Amino acid sequence: MKDIYLINYSVKGIKALDEWVHLSFYKKTITNNFDIRNYNIKGIYGTNGAGKSAIMTSLKILKSLLIDDAYLSNPLVQKQLEEIVNKREGKIEYDIQFLVNYEDGLRLYNYLISVGKKNSTKWSIIEEKLFFRKAVSHNSHMDLLFHAADATIKCLPDRDEISTSLIEQTRNLLSGASLTATSINILKESTDGKLMSLMIRSGIVFLLLFGLSIFVYLDIEDDHTDFFINEMINRVTDSVQLEKLFELREHEVHLKRQLPLLISVSSMAVSEKRLPDFEKQVSELESFLKIFKKDLQRIEIEKKQEKNSYRCDLVMVYPDYSLNAEFESTGIKKLI
Repeated sequence: MKDIYLINYSVKGIKALDEWVHLSFYKKTITNNFDIRNYNIKGIYGTNGAGKSAIMTSLKILKSLLIDDAYLSNPLVQKQLEEIVNKREGKIEYDIQFLVNYEDGLRLYNYLISVGKKNSTKWSIIEEKLFFRKAVSHNSHMDLLFHAADATIKCLPDRDEISTSLIEQTRNLLSGASLTATSINILKESTDGKLMSLMIRSGIVFLLLFGLSIFVYLDIEDDHTDFFINEMINRVTDSVQLEKLFELREHEVHLKRQLPLLISVSSMAVSEKRLPDFEKQVSELESFLKIFKKDLQRIEIEKKQEKNSYRCDLVMVYPDYSLNAEFESTGIKKLI
């Protein structure tokens, strides 16, 4: 959704990050003339082990927490969290602000969630909160939309019949899944407002849309999924469990095939079916690169058909010359 913007992102407790890391994507004051351009692109640099990939991994986990109610039930996820949660902190904490440009004006939401092992051997959600206010208000106070802890909703703005219904339907479910992920099916049934108040419903919907808008790409060396699956396969002897792990590995392969194609400066094999998607991605890449290369006119795709696929090369077109992306500057190649 184009009208949802990440404003502030803070995380602690993943890999080497034992202190809060804060990323700001807009200035402190939000006005009616909101324009996120010149603020919403961030480059993170640092020495090896400084936590660059940790931030990206935390975003990937956050997305899963927001949209997948079975995420923490996955034994592979449990194994992964065991390895990547900071040993000193023992939990991952998030503090996120995002802005929604809606019909009634700009809305600012503040979402907090923590994942740990409170009184359990499994990684679960310890606490979850969502706050809201009008973004252009001079009053910095934010209203609480919900507070969940100990697998149950602890606080809602109004303890009426609607709120009681929501509390009962999610009772004991909110340690294994976020309220957002848990509420997806409830939302489908609550269009008449009988199961969830309008303010809470809109907040959860926007939080869900925010989660869906997150896309994270990690280099192979930073994506440890295959490692954990193969490690578990090597340890398991029970045939039934082995079969489930093999199915899980196939599922991971299937999921990766659904991801956007990875654009490279080298020749790429693109199937006929995915060519339109690839062309769209190259068009978006072109718009992005023009921010840094003002004289870039366009990116052309040089295609050679090979049976049911195309061998594609990117050609960078400038006013006086063209060159294969393979021979671009190091900085531009890294951006690609």
